[in-house]
Amino acid sequence: MMKARARASVLAATIHVLGFLLGFLPGLFLWYVSDDRSPWLSRHGLAAARFQSVMLFIYIGLVSLYDRCRITTGEISSLTKGSFSPFLQRPEAISIAALCVLAFVAAWFTNLALSMRSAIAAVRGREPVYPVGSTGMRP
Repeated sequence: MMKARARASVLAATIHVLGFLLGFLPGLFLWYVSDDRSPWLSRHGLAAARFQSVMLFIYIGLVSLYDRCRITTGEISSLTKGSFSPFLQRPEAISIAALCVLAFVAAWFTNLALSMRSAIAAVRGREPVYPVGSTGMRP
């Protein structure tokens, strides 16, 4: 019995780590496969799939907003060289694009931190620790 619990903990932790790398598919697969056999594994798979699907929508929204700014490579290269002329010509587009990049990086690090935190919780035999709104579970 103890070996099965340890194996389930490692499997749930692996799904959380793979969820960070591959999106919602590993969690969805675990939820589908373990739905009848292990409710604990099923909850971990569903929580990972839900959270990673929310993160996917956030990434898509940020990338599409960045794309609508139509920042050219010439503007990016002149900004990296220290010239502020693109800011003078199109300040709102450059500012929105920069905020999108910063928000994307922040979302990526948040995804990494919450996925690792849920993987650690799974190894310890606890429930996933994703935000309540994305999992539908109470803490």
